Amino acid sequence: MQPNKKIFKKNHFFRWIVSLAILLVVIFQGYSLISYYNNLSNIFIGMLNHEFEEAVIQYREITLEKEDVKFSIGYSSEDSNSESKTRTKLDATFKRVTKYKGLPIDELLKKLPGFPLSRLPIYMDRLDSIYKAKLQQRNLFVDYKIVAYQTENDSILKTSKSNFNIKGKSHTSRYELDVKRTAQVYFKNPALFIIKKMAVLLALSAVVLVIIVVLLVYQMKIIAKQKQIEKVFNFCSRC
Repeated sequence: MQPNKKIFKKNHFFRWIVSLAILLVVIFQGYSLISYYNNLSNIFIGMLNHEFEEAVIQYREITLEKEDVKFSIGYSSEDSNSESKTRTKLDATFKRVTKYKGLPIDELLKKLPGFPLSRLPIYMDRLDSIYKAKLQQRNLFVDYKIVAYQTENDSILKTSKSNFNIKGKSHTSRYELDVKRTAQVYFKNPALFIIKKMAVLLALSAVVLVIIVVLLVYQMKIIAKQKQIEKVFNFCSRC
């Protein structure tokens, strides 16, 4: 009976080893998929953020052009003090907006179009259509809502047409529409979109996992049969 007990213990130990190996494979595959999903999610959010930044820039340019907004600051290259005069005029223009104090002149010039834009209404449909077109060009399909804020008190001024609640939703960074208003995009969980992008990887991972499990189970059965043969051989040898 002693050889039978040894065979049983060996088989039992081997089953535990195979079970542990399968568990480790499943954990490794799961960790790899989660890491890949997180990387894709970060890339996806980065793309949404970048496209919205570009959409805001394009929105400002189109609005300035369509609404025929004009602004200018005099500058004479012949005047040795022209730069300081330009700076004085810019400082006077920005004197009510303290957050721009001390910025380099080129940065102030970039901010300048925001003043005439602040006197115009927010053309949300225009911004929405620009952003939607950019997403479609990149094959990015996600439900989103654009929200415009009053910079001074952070109150919501206007939103794009969408049904979902923005509370708890992922969002992009805020970008300036003008000197008084900002906007950002809230979007639903992109999990379904990302999983579709991962479809091939998920299928391959599932196939690899099934193959590994089948091979391990098959190996375990082969060893179990070998142990049975060894048991019969030992019994016959004693006879």
